[in-house]
Amino acid sequence: MKNILVILCCVNLFSCKAQSQFETMNEKLIEAFDMVKNKVDTNRRSTSIHIDSTSISDNNYEVTHFKYLSIGKIINFKYVDTANEIHWTTLVKEDIGVPHIILKYTISYKKRTILFKKGSTVLKNSDLEYKSIVNTFISDALALKEHQEQVSKEIKNGEMVRLKIGETVQLKDGVSLSLTNFVTKRVYPGNPLYARAEVDIALDNTTKNIYFVSRSLHGVVYPLDGLTFDELKGYVFRLMKYRHGENIEVLVSKTQMD
Repeated sequence: MKNILVILCCVNLFSCKAQSQFETMNEKLIEAFDMVKNKVDTNRRSTSIHIDSTSISDNNYEVTHFKYLSIGKIINFKYVDTANEIHWTTLVKEDIGVPHIILKYTISYKKRTILFKKGSTVLKNSDLEYKSIVNTFISDALALKEHQEQVSKEIKNGEMVRLKIGETVQLKDGVSLSLTNFVTKRVYPGNPLYARAEVDIALDNTTKNIYFVSRSLHGVVYPLDGLTFDELKGYVFRLMKYRHGENIEVLVSKTQMD
């Protein structure tokens, strides 16, 4: 009888621990879902970001490290309000000449539960794939939040500039921008579509030619990254809109902001 009670206690403790872990994970997933829902750029209908590497604790689902570079994986979030679901796409480039790996999931929020769907299949908690993507979704959502907050700071403290071919716009502090050319580039199958705007940026006696690149792959628009240059007094130039052959809109701000 004593052995039976010990076994029952162990089973109950294990069940309680498993239930507690599930509830913690579910709360973190709901928080991440709301984070993406509120941070996705509704004007563009989706938001893409670069992530070089992230690590996350398995115990409390907290991100412990972020590092951003222009390589690694590209995350795209699209929120569909009519269905209250998120389309989550990941593009991974592993080697030069090798096609991108594309992962697509649909995430929905129903009855206080987050559901992950791959194609038409709803993933179960017991699936190995489910366990592997839960932490990734949470960390990607936090990366989106950090990215959007940075862009919001730049918008608050910066200036939006629209440029047409042959047009020069003069900013304060003596900075000027001139759009000189639009270029398209032939790409091989499996690689992203590529186009760029070439801009001359002048400050004092320094003129720098830079490229604002627009890329997309399988309907996913690549991130609108900010460009910085040491010789240009800490300015950040972020491409916000790209209309090939017509104009571009660039957000100009300073890296040192309150």
